[in-house]
Amino acid sequence: MSPYPGWLNALAWFYVGLSPAKGVLAAIRADTLSIIMFEVGLFAWMALSYFVLFTSPHLQANQHWKEKMG
Repeated sequence: MSPYPGWLNALAWFYVGLSPAKGVLAAIRADTLSIIMFEVGLFAWMALSYFVLFTSPHLQANQHWKEKMG
């Protein structure tokens, strides 16, 4: 079994969508680029939310246990 079944599934859909005339390499390129762009956007959003939107922590590391223990 492949370690990347999701990537192979997406590769098959890209291959069918791009038409077999363009070939497997075009499908691999399209699928890989789409995954890379998704990851770039994901990490950009996480950085934006961490450094810009939520600059101060809402919960200190030991705050939960201080409230529980009294």
